[in-house]
Amino acid sequence: MPNAFGEVFGPVGVEEAAEISEDERRFYSIEVPLDLMGPETGRLVTNCFSRFTSADMVVERMNFQDPAPLSLDGSLLLADPSLMDSNFKRAVLYLNHHSAEAGAEGFILNRPTHKKVGDLSLATNTPELDHVPVYVGGPVGTDHLIFASIHWLPEEKRLEFDSRLSASAAVARVSEGFHVVAFIGHSGWSAGQLEGEILERVWITHRPEGLPFTENSTSLWKDTLEGISPWHYLLALTPDDPSLN
Repeated sequence: MPNAFGEVFGPVGVEEAAEISEDERRFYSIEVPLDLMGPETGRLVTNCFSRFTSADMVVERMNFQDPAPLSLDGSLLLADPSLMDSNFKRAVLYLNHHSAEAGAEGFILNRPTHKKVGDLSLATNTPELDHVPVYVGGPVGTDHLIFASIHWLPEEKRLEFDSRLSASAAVARVSEGFHVVAFIGHSGWSAGQLEGEILERVWITHRPEGLPFTENSTSLWKDTLEGISPWHYLLALTPDDPSLN
């Protein structure tokens, strides 16, 4: 829901920042070193309060405050550097479905298999899809190949992400100029599970700012994290084994 989403993640100016509670201000002050934000007070406050998301605020807004619970549909989930689960270590996921009642579904964007659909032993009879890159979308349903089309809408500043396309629909999207990929499996959360993981600081939430694919998608986690804020830039420098930090 864009309005609720914007309330949590949208820019907060100097005047609005004055209305933030002392507890919220303390969270941001601890988690985001202010001396890293630059000398301009307006820029400092805006960056500090708009670029770092309090997990407690997100979960509280999801469950209690809004008449309609906050949906994180269309957001990115970046694994916190402390997450060592091999399925999601330094993963960037696109969350295409999320609700408090039904749980969530998403796809990992930075686990390329370095194969194309044409390299797989599939009887799709669609040579138009042979060039489509294949990614590991997550640990759920890995016996299925899922086609998805991804298109950045600059005027709306959002991603249009359609998953579970039929082969014929994927061919049509290719002909229309959409970015089409194939995922082996997907990622899923039961009702309340994702909210709990966000509260435990497992995930960093962020709105896409463009098409989240690069020629070297393995650098997507670091590149995206560095662009969120100076504090997140430091997080991106965390070694693969945090115990070595």
